[in-house]
Amino acid sequence: MSKKKDDGVETSNKQKLPWPAIIAVDVLVLLPFLWWLFNKIEQNKWEHVVAQLQAESGIVILNHHKQNGEYVVIGLRDPLSRDPADIVAENQDFHKPVKWQMQSYYSNENNIINRRLLDVLNPPTGVVANFQNGLLTIAGEAEAEWVAALPNKLPFIWGVKRVDTNLLREKEDVQQKILQLIGSIEAVVIEFAPNSSELSTNDLVSIDNVHRQISNLLDYVDKVGQEFKLGILGFADASGTSSANILTSEQRARNVHDALTDKGMAEDDLLAKGLSGYVNLSEFAKTLKCQSHRCVMFEIYIN
Repeated sequence: MSKKKDDGVETSNKQKLPWPAIIAVDVLVLLPFLWWLFNKIEQNKWEHVVAQLQAESGIVILNHHKQNGEYVVIGLRDPLSRDPADIVAENQDFHKPVKWQMQSYYSNENNIINRRLLDVLNPPTGVVANFQNGLLTIAGEAEAEWVAALPNKLPFIWGVKRVDTNLLREKEDVQQKILQLIGSIEAVVIEFAPNSSELSTNDLVSIDNVHRQISNLLDYVDKVGQEFKLGILGFADASGTSSANILTSEQRARNVHDALTDKGMAEDDLLAKGLSGYVNLSEFAKTLKCQSHRCVMFEIYIN
């Protein structure tokens, strides 16, 4: 009987436990904790995003807060910095909306200035621009037009205090140099006295200058893989007989030819020819650079 009574008491106690109240209390305690936990997790994610923004070059965060369910960021941004929205988007576990209140400014950070260098200068291939501690160093080889425009671009690069261009060189336009040298050589005229094919001292000086220009021309011709020949064209006026004039024009061309070979020019590069008979053709005579028709001129052939 005693045991039966005890069992009855235990059964009665169990039936009297207030389970609804217990559950309600647990919920009331758990909900604030879960709300705090979720907010803490979200806050940690947001602080991680803010840390990334603050570490990004060209971005300065002045203030940030949460307002009406979205985060508000107030700060400064260099135009050449990364878009802060892209930095937030990279955090795939953070999905809250962000409102940006960013003002433009120019950053003095080295990597931002280096980006600005590339944006403003647009250096061609072969030119390297480096910025360090206020000093901009530009080195390499560039077209003359780019080098000439450089001073007008430098004021647009914020943060540059000094510029060193000692290692910057203008790139030569090889074809242009070839054309210039050809024009200079073909403009030379070696004049002779009547019935003479002898070279004067002044003539030898002119031939020496021609030789130097030809040497420069050969260097450029080799760069572009072309072949060079120099035509040495002798002329004589119509004062003598036709046969005598031909011999005189040829001798004048041969004497200039020999003067050039004496200076080391290859025989295969020279073509000496007397053209006395052509001075009798009025149209051809008009093209001669020597009015006396007693001369040697040069013609360059490149292919």
